[in-house]
Amino acid sequence: MIEILVVIAIIAVLASAGIAAAGYVQATSRRQGTEAVIEAITARIAAHGRRDLVVTSGSAAQPIFRTFAPLFDLNTNGEIDGAPAVTGDAEHEGGFDAAIVGSGYEGAVDMLALTLPSERINRRRQPIDAWRHPLQISFHPTNFGPRGFQVWSLGKDGIAGTVDDLPRGVRP
Repeated sequence: MIEILVVIAIIAVLASAGIAAAGYVQATSRRQGTEAVIEAITARIAAHGRRDLVVTSGSAAQPIFRTFAPLFDLNTNGEIDGAPAVTGDAEHEGGFDAAIVGSGYEGAVDMLALTLPSERINRRRQPIDAWRHPLQISFHPTNFGPRGFQVWSLGKDGIAGTVDDLPRGVRP
């Protein structure tokens, strides 16, 4: 009887070690997958070259030029743009100027022709991390240079500035 209890105890210890290892492997996989998406997006934005959107309206004789910057965060919420709309809904990210919506701009995923797995794009067509949070983007000339930017993930907790953020993708 004691031998059976010892065997059961050993099995329980081994099972708990296996569960902990599986959790570590899953967390590592999520982090590495998110880092790969960030690097891919960063490379595409850097190759794109443009950092603003110029919208023309008016007539050919008297065109009206409006410039919106920064490109890929045109509604300036810090998230990489999804499908733009003046008022957001389940399939459109809101907060965009009507001129942007009417310009043909379709958001970062379509404009950059990103080929991301479907689980890395939300219903609003925003690129997301492994924890389903929209990826963030920042343009800060002092930190990244005049054409620099950073793409990052808010990490598992979804809160900016915490230890689990994945600050990758800095391009000067």
